[in-house]
Amino acid sequence: MGLGALLLFSIDSQASALDAVDFNGRLETRQAVTREGEWGLDEYSALLGGAWQGESGWRLKAQVRALQENKLDGDYHEIEPRELFAEYQGERCTSTLGVQQVVWGSADRLRVLDVIHPFDRREGFFGDYVQQRRPLAMLNSECSVFEDQSLQMLLIPQTRKDLLPSSDGRFAEPRVGDLLTGIPRSEASDPDWRKPADWTPALRWSGNAAGVDYSLNAWHGWQTEDTLTPELTRSGLSYREQLQRRTLFGGSFAVPVGPVVVKGEAALTPDDYRYYRAPTGIVDVKKSRQRQLLLGVDYLTGDWFFGVQYYNQWKDAVDQALDQGRSEIVSLAIRREMLQGRLYLTAYVAQDLRQSAQYAALEMRYDLDAHWQLRTGLDVFAGDRSSFGFFEDQTRWVNAVRYSF
Repeated sequence: MGLGALLLFSIDSQASALDAVDFNGRLETRQAVTREGEWGLDEYSALLGGAWQGESGWRLKAQVRALQENKLDGDYHEIEPRELFAEYQGERCTSTLGVQQVVWGSADRLRVLDVIHPFDRREGFFGDYVQQRRPLAMLNSECSVFEDQSLQMLLIPQTRKDLLPSSDGRFAEPRVGDLLTGIPRSEASDPDWRKPADWTPALRWSGNAAGVDYSLNAWHGWQTEDTLTPELTRSGLSYREQLQRRTLFGGSFAVPVGPVVVKGEAALTPDDYRYYRAPTGIVDVKKSRQRQLLLGVDYLTGDWFFGVQYYNQWKDAVDQALDQGRSEIVSLAIRREMLQGRLYLTAYVAQDLRQSAQYAALEMRYDLDAHWQLRTGLDVFAGDRSSFGFFEDQTRWVNAVRYSF
């Protein structure tokens, strides 16, 4: 082969490789005004990424987000990879290694099986779950075992905590730590990714049997918040902050019944923890079993979607417990698609049956074209302050502009 032909072959190979790369990005700004007329959110973000798909079954993907927020909880900024992985698609198995996000369950805003990732909770629990999940580095392998049956295996060396609002943040949550002001604390070392004993394993068997989609889930990871354990030292009472192991066993099902889909999720956490006040007056912690159940019905007809959910959580009784032993929530989601898919009207309403509190989110989204998107909506909180009503003063009007390329 002559030099000219070799050069042309090299240029052609590089051009083919570039053609296989898909570059994309998104610029977005979100602002919110509270009912008092104050700025409740002032966020700017940029999401840049690219993906390469080879003919040999390999795929590479990278996506990085830069975030700046000025009003929600002080000045906050971060630059983090949302996805950064290599994936190989074989005949029976697909394996992904690197930073990624894995979603278990299909509940709308209410978490039952969705325990793989910690969350950014600076805006409370009700927001964009895709953006609120904190990505993790892991090995994710999913294999087809039998027809319509698959096994997913996760091995997660990285451990991250929930990103919580500060004690004076707009969506600050009542915490046990607020009762321990002035008491010394010590911090235990967090799980170490260099120690395999600290890694998180998870398994999920999923399939279809007799027309029913189902899954069986098992996860043995870490809590996403530190547990405060009292210690008596020579200097007196102090508390030790450390992450505790937690295990979850659960499953899900979804079955079409005429025009509706009936679905459900259930989970058992045998090693959850509850705080209580001991007879001595000291706040202490006990291991407690937690059970969760979610039942839902989805109905899609034409341009309308309706979803109803019932959520129930039980915790084993602990004398003088500082938290609620049971939680019941019902929710209704409605979506209307208009103008050939360019305009979406959505409403989500949740009612806390135990504490008489309400939350409602109303949003209108309009796609100007393939690049520009506008959103506006209301978040309304009311009722008992220990539930959604804790955020009653944070009812807000949110506006967003997004440009994608």
